[in-house]
Amino acid sequence: MKSKSAGVKINNRIWLLVLILSAIVFVALAVFSVNYLGNVTGQIKTVTEENNKNTVTLNDYTTKINNENLKYLETIMNSAFSENQLTEIAKRNYSYVFTVNGKVVQNEDVVYVSGSTVSIGLVETIKDSGLPKNILNLGRVKDFTGSFEDFSNSVRITCGKKEYKKTISSKNLATNAYFTYTDIQKGDIITVFFSDDLSGRVEFGQNFFEIIYN
Repeated sequence: MKSKSAGVKINNRIWLLVLILSAIVFVALAVFSVNYLGNVTGQIKTVTEENNKNTVTLNDYTTKINNENLKYLETIMNSAFSENQLTEIAKRNYSYVFTVNGKVVQNEDVVYVSGSTVSIGLVETIKDSGLPKNILNLGRVKDFTGSFEDFSNSVRITCGKKEYKKTISSKNLATNAYFTYTDIQKGDIITVFFSDDLSGRVEFGQNFFEIIYN
């Protein structure tokens, strides 16, 4: 009986020793894994940062090359064409339309509306043609550079003594200018006048159109 009891105790001790050794190995592996993962994460972070730096450097270099190419193209075009010719080339990259309450006005003398709120829009859209900026700007409507201060010579809108609210928004290559009346009554007439240059761009046969609340 004693030998059997002693054998059980020995087995228990061996089992306990195995558990302790297993725990030690597990802890050691866990510590190793944490350190290893930490080192790998650090290496990945370093490589990522280096790649980001290289990407920024490459982007800067590409931008520099593009700018130099545009300057060279501008020099060649200025040598080959007159300013009038360059203006005609640049004009092909611009389009202008008038809208009334979101609908395009196409060479109409009179536009009828049925609400007290009337929003007149002038939309400028530019094609992404790759022309140098200084040459591309020649194609804009004279006196129009995307701000309302320049509209005084290109667009004039009247409706008696009533005043409109001015807003402007730009998205990508389009600029939208809006002139909004909120107190129009039946019988009111809004007249939109515009310059000869703008008239040719919007393909109107005249330099104005009227908006009537009926």
